[in-house]
Amino acid sequence: IDAKSFSLDAAGDASNITVTTDSDEEDFTVAVAGATNSSLILSSSGTAGDALQVTASAGGVAVAAGSTIEMDAAGAFELNSSGGVISVGNDAVAQNINIGTGAAARTVTVGNNAGATSLVLASGTGDILAVSQDAVTIDAAGVLELNSSAGVISVGNDAVAQNINIGTGAAARTVTVGNNTGATSV
Repeated sequence: IDAKSFSLDAAGDASNITVTTDSDEEDFTVAVAGATNSSLILSSSGTAGDALQVTASAGGVAVAAGSTIEMDAAGAFELNSSGGVISVGNDAVAQNINIGTGAAARTVTVGNNAGATSLVLASGTGDILAVSQDAVTIDAAGVLELNSSAGVISVGNDAVAQNINIGTGAAARTVTVGNNTGATSV
């Protein structure tokens, strides 16, 4: 077809383009050929929740770009897997992963407190840094531990003249500092 445009018009049922192959390695390609400032546009004005579908019933779906990949939704944006791990940034490329770093005020939630859900933060030889312009609260229904296997544990060691409170809540507590083992000193 050599034309600027063509259309399929279905009088009632859906219009379909079906390509049937009889052996492996036979691909169906829809492409904008040539190194021009052109776009391949898949568009739908349907109002269904799945107005535009990309489906692979047996194999995978690969999306690759020579530049930026941008996905934006006016409603919810979901990324789910019913049969495997959802991985972000798991290739061998040293690039940062930013979540919620735009200028808008956002609440970033990672994990939940249902059942045996866990949250693991690991950073290899890099640091884990938590910074807030407001309060930082750590609360646990079980044991809360703060340990270091290779360095000093410091509390209140910056140059800010603020009190340090330990065990000052209204509940009856036993505050223990140090122990009587070996060369321990307080």
